[in-house]
Amino acid sequence: MGARGSRQIQKKFPQHITSEVKSSAAEAHAKIQKQDTLDDSIISSHKIIASATRNKSIEEDGKDPQLLNNLNEIGQVALPKVSIPFKQSDGMLEILKHRQTELKKNENVLQKNRVSVNQLKEMLEKRNSAPNEWTPEMLASQYNLDVPTIKILLKHINTFI
Repeated sequence: MGARGSRQIQKKFPQHITSEVKSSAAEAHAKIQKQDTLDDSIISSHKIIASATRNKSIEEDGKDPQLLNNLNEIGQVALPKVSIPFKQSDGMLEILKHRQTELKKNENVLQKNRVSVNQLKEMLEKRNSAPNEWTPEMLASQYNLDVPTIKILLKHINTFI
């Protein structure tokens, strides 16, 4: 477009600006000071109990006597014991009951071919300390593992005590 195109699009702004403000800053400042003096006269008519140190009237005001009077007028409020109805047919309750029964069943049952890391370490240490005494059959009976599983563990895992 160049310079010629931008000249055609140029906007013409007004050359004279008139202010729409009706009052000056001095007038506004005078109004604020007048309002402050009115506020001071209102405050002086009321009892001011502000102080740098605590005294009896400040302590009494801090206790909020109006609130205490209102609470004493109301008295104790009786609330119902169950505010939200409890559904016995909730599906989550069935799931929780099922989990509890499963846990009780599994407490007494020893799982075969399952050992913790600590038990495995203990078993391998026993085997390394006395290989003739701790045979795979003996370890299988004590730790509730199959003999082939014990043989595989002893073959592939070495503790280097």
